Amino acid sequence: MQHSLFLSVIALAYGMKKSLNSDLNSEPTRALIITNLHISEDILPLGQFKTHASQLLKSINSNNRAIVITQNGKPAALVVSPTEFDRLNTQARFIFAVQQGLNDEQAGRVIDDDELDAILERELPTV
Repeated sequence: MQHSLFLSVIALAYGMKKSLNSDLNSEPTRALIITNLHISEDILPLGQFKTHASQLLKSINSNNRAIVITQNGKPAALVVSPTEFDRLNTQARFIFAVQQGLNDEQAGRVIDDDELDAILERELPTV
């Protein structure tokens, strides 16, 4: 059995480890970035959001940009489309899983290829 997918994930994990500043204990969501935020258009006071909520929600879903809602001049909420929420959630779960794997590797909780083959053959039904 070849582990090309496994090795690809490991290579990706080491790349992500560097992008996370090698802090394996950081909260995974800190590495997530909301893209396409236009400061002049996407930061709105609560009153303006209330007045134009329907139009703004359509805009969020069509252009996939987040809106920051302020209250008393300070950020109070972030509104994102369901698609963007799902993307961020998936990304956070992936980063968390990679961090767990890297923590296991650092703690010596690893197995060799032959042992992995035996476990997979035992646990997964033959297709």
